[in-house]
Amino acid sequence: MPTPARRVSAAVLHALALGPAVLAVACTPARGRGGRVALTTGLLMLVAMADLALVPGGLPGLAWTAVLLAAAVVLAGTLRHAPDAGAGCRGHVLHVGCLLAMATLTAAMAGPAAGEPAAAVRHHTTGADTLTVLGLSAAAAFVVASCVAAAGAGPRTADRVGALAGAGSVALMAAAVVA
Repeated sequence: MPTPARRVSAAVLHALALGPAVLAVACTPARGRGGRVALTTGLLMLVAMADLALVPGGLPGLAWTAVLLAAAVVLAGTLRHAPDAGAGCRGHVLHVGCLLAMATLTAAMAGPAAGEPAAAVRHHTTGADTLTVLGLSAAAAFVVASCVAAAGAGPRTADRVGALAGAGSVALMAAAVVA
């Protein structure tokens, strides 16, 4: 069981993750149907993060996990069928990855042994629980993809800033999971 100090540091990191997340959503181009859905799902992710970080007794983490996974599916489906899935699509596809990483990290934080050694996993003797490892792996993959996207973002500064802000937010969430 996490100590009160660990819970506080995780909550502080979780709250700090809101800053770059707001910046990432603000940089989301809302052109076309894909852009509007990406912006809406980004705002939904901000609400989930704020609820989990700042509202005691808010919606349970696993419920937010389901909401974020559904948002990722909706955005991916919209991008697949959007007639305007051209110019801003790479950033929106990156946003799908962000939703998936955040959903996995949220599930890891809501799990019974989040951030703790594998007490609940009886067949392992050391290491973190599987959901935490999956969440941290998803976060690492997203951070790398965001940096690659920012490096190749072209002339739009907002695209670079949005990609790096998203990476920062996910990295802070990952730190909150292991804090």
